[in-house]
Amino acid sequence: MIEVQASFDDGSIYDNRLAAMLGDISTTFYIPVNWQKYNMKRGVQALSPDDVRDLADKFEIGSHGTNHELLTRVDDSVQNVEILQSFKYWRDNHFKVKSFCYPRGYYTSEIKQKVKDAGYKSARTVKVGELRPSIDPFESHTTVHIGYDRGEYGTDWLTYARDKIKEAIKRANSGETIDYHFWGHSEEINRLGQWDRVAEFLKDIKAMQ
Repeated sequence: MIEVQASFDDGSIYDNRLAAMLGDISTTFYIPVNWQKYNMKRGVQALSPDDVRDLADKFEIGSHGTNHELLTRVDDSVQNVEILQSFKYWRDNHFKVKSFCYPRGYYTSEIKQKVKDAGYKSARTVKVGELRPSIDPFESHTTVHIGYDRGEYGTDWLTYARDKIKEAIKRANSGETIDYHFWGHSEEINRLGQWDRVAEFLKDIKAMQ
C-alpha cells in the first residue's frame, strides 16, 4: 500500500496555485501565525486571511510557529511563544491544527517534547529520502523536497522524485507499507520557475495512487 501526502510551508500567495493543482492529495499547509509579516519581510506576497480559510475548507492547516523563529537559536521563552502560542492562536480562531512543522527543520529532543506537550499530535522535519512510515510522529521525515535541487539528491529534484516513485512502487509490490511524502515552498517553486515540472511530477504521483 502506498499512502501519498504533501505539505507546503510559509503561507505565500502561491499556495493558492498549488491548491488548485493538488486535487484530492492529502495536504497540510504549514503557516506561521504572523505569516503576512514574515512574507512581507522577504518581499513575498502572502495569503490573505480569506485565502487561509479557503485552504482550510479542503486541506489541513498546520502550525509553523508564530514568527518562523529557528527554534534551536532562541531561548526558552521564545520557543514557548513559537510553539504554545501558535497552537493557541489557531485553535482560538477555529482552525483544528494537529501538526507542527519545525522552521527549517531546527529542533532538539527538548523542543520535540515541548511540541508534544503543547497538544500537537505530530511534527514534520525537513529530512528527505524516507519511504517508510515515521516511527516517531514528532519526528516525521519526508521523501522529497520538490521544486529545489538539494545537494543530497545527486541529481535534479524531478529525477530524484521519480526515482523515489519507482522505488515506492517496487517496495509496495513486495508487501511494504509506503508513505510517500513530498513537500516544498510555493514561493520557491515560483521563484525558480518550476511550475511546469511540478505539474509533471503531480501527474506521476496521481498515476501512482
